Amino acid sequence: MEAKLRVILNDRVEKLVLPSGIPPTVEELQTVVKETFGISDEFSLQYLDSEFEDYFTLHTSDQIKHKDTIKIVHTAPIILNLLPLDESLGSSFDQQSTDCDSASYADSSAGTSSSQDTIILSRRNTTERCQGWPKQFPIPGFAYETEMYLERATEDYKNNGTLVTTSKIKTDILEKLAETIYTYTAYPSSAQISDVAEALVSKYPCLKEPGSFSGYYGWQQSIKYKMANYRTKLRGYGVPEVMCNALKHKNPANQKSAKNVKKTSKGRGKLPPPLPGRRG
Repeated sequence: MEAKLRVILNDRVEKLVLPSGIPPTVEELQTVVKETFGISDEFSLQYLDSEFEDYFTLHTSDQIKHKDTIKIVHTAPIILNLLPLDESLGSSFDQQSTDCDSASYADSSAGTSSSQDTIILSRRNTTERCQGWPKQFPIPGFAYETEMYLERATEDYKNNGTLVTTSKIKTDILEKLAETIYTYTAYPSSAQISDVAEALVSKYPCLKEPGSFSGYYGWQQSIKYKMANYRTKLRGYGVPEVMCNALKHKNPANQKSAKNVKKTSKGRGKLPPPLPGRRG
């Protein structure tokens, strides 16, 4: 018997027609979804539970029926963070310690044990270069007054379903979200932005948007534009990762904001922060 499913794929909503009905296993359903929508990345499926009106992980295909809604959730890729050595420091080093906060190297090129041959490179904590995108995005803490407002608003939502209508806390929320997103990536994808917006309204359901099916589409758009503004702010401070995409650093033929944007590819090292010069 033919079955139809409503499929949420990033910012798209599609209809999936299953002529032979819903497959007997989740794996078979994933294969059909992958072939139908041309998905190459790994993903899992969630279904909209009518009792809780929220999405849950789909474990068996009998959890869904004709005209139900399923959601495609992309699995975060494994990212290798490779930090290149500064060739000007010497041809070989004995590594004393490596972590994300500091690195110390002993210069063995001179073949002596002099204390002048030891170089210590220190750099600030750059967690953005040491973490992959999380499976569950951690919503950061906001300003004291914002937290107090959200606490009261959440209580009102639980009591009578009242949603937040004021925008006076939105600026602080977006600023903190942008800072946290940047610790993982400067250029989040649409799926990653959707993860952030979904995590936000899951933690603070009072922030859901009336009239929006997902409840957070408007937040997705706000976060997207906030990240663009945040990158502009970082360019003003000379951050190399975003400076390379400034219009004035592109050749005249490519001076468009969305053209030839340099992003870190999967499996490739991210741009490291600038290291201080050698100290004598």
